[in-house]
Amino acid sequence: MTTKTTKHADEPTALTVIADSSGLVSLVNPQDSNHQRAVRSQAWQKSMQGAILVPDAVFTETINVLGKKMGHGVALAVAERILTSDAFVVAESADEIRARAVALFRIQPGSVSLTDCVVMAYAERYEATTIFGFDEVFARNGYQLPEPLAEAA
Repeated sequence: MTTKTTKHADEPTALTVIADSSGLVSLVNPQDSNHQRAVRSQAWQKSMQGAILVPDAVFTETINVLGKKMGHGVALAVAERILTSDAFVVAESADEIRARAVALFRIQPGSVSLTDCVVMAYAERYEATTIFGFDEVFARNGYQLPEPLAEAA
């Protein structure tokens, strides 16, 4: 398996979409209530410039959730796919991202996870307006789903 170099948060990039585990799990799991919406977004993603940024916390959370829901083999296959696909870039969280995520976590309702705040911190850092995810917190904080997903809602 060939893997791409993981990017640091301070490296410039043309990425415009930040992934959340809710979007990635929905894409892989046919039993997920948002699976069809996630699958429809693939055509949209292929028309984008660049790749979807996957924060390292989201990568870990996604693989852990898939392992519990779908088994170790599926989780491993997805991990390898994300790490080798040009469609995704896994980014290491720098101190700046972690600090901003904790600041966001402080002001969010108790139902919001720190990982969701990491996603929003990356969106802020890269001035991204779209998050590939289905958690309500993203819409409440002014982020959008990719257009085909919004139309399917």
